[in-house]
Amino acid sequence: MKEVRDSNAPLIGYRRNPVRVALSGGWSVEIPGEFAETWEEDTWCAFNSDTTVRVTAFRSETNGIKKTARDILLEFKPENEDVLTHETADVLGKGTVREVEEDGQRYCMLQARTAAEGRFCLCTICYPDCNEPVALRIWKSLTL
Repeated sequence: MKEVRDSNAPLIGYRRNPVRVALSGGWSVEIPGEFAETWEEDTWCAFNSDTTVRVTAFRSETNGIKKTARDILLEFKPENEDVLTHETADVLGKGTVREVEEDGQRYCMLQARTAAEGRFCLCTICYPDCNEPVALRIWKSLTL
């Protein structure tokens, strides 16, 4: 007798849905399930065939006093004037998107900082289409 398999059942070893990934410093981020992940020294990286995400976590104190999220973001000077922001109960974020041309390839680069009291993450996402909301969703999903 032939075994019948449910065609809607997920295949083993493949993440079909978004996943929340634990990063250093207590941070986490949600990425599409098909992204592969790796660490490059202190920087976490995720990628698929055309999008790359990099996140590095830092602590921010002066003389043993933790800086506020707002103070941390004041120190962040984006490269252009089209500043994106977001705010949740836990974090504040500020960043920019710009088009980049390198080796004949054009792509978009989101560079952002997400901050909470005494800590922040630098997030860089390179992706092919500036109108694609995936990069913003990933960045805005950074949380403690």
